[in-house]
Amino acid sequence: AAIDPYATTTIASSAAAALSPEVDLLLASVPEPAKGTGRSGQAWRGLSRFRVMLDLCQTDLRSTLEFVGD
Repeated sequence: AAIDPYATTTIASSAAAALSPEVDLLLASVPEPAKGTGRSGQAWRGLSRFRVMLDLCQTDLRSTLEFVGD
C-alpha cells in the first residue's frame, strides 16, 4: 500500500525488512506446479528476484529500493 503506482517511491534499508515477510507469504502462495509456467511462473520469478533485492538492501544500511511509477 505504500508504493505509489504513479510516482517514484523510495524504500529505505530499514523498511525493506518489513517487506520481507509479506513477499515470503506471496511466494508461498504460488502453487509448486505453477512456479515454472505461464503468468504464475513469471510472478514467482519476479517475486524471487525482488526477495533477493530486499536481502541485499537490508545488508547495506545505505541502500534504498526505488519504484518508478508511470
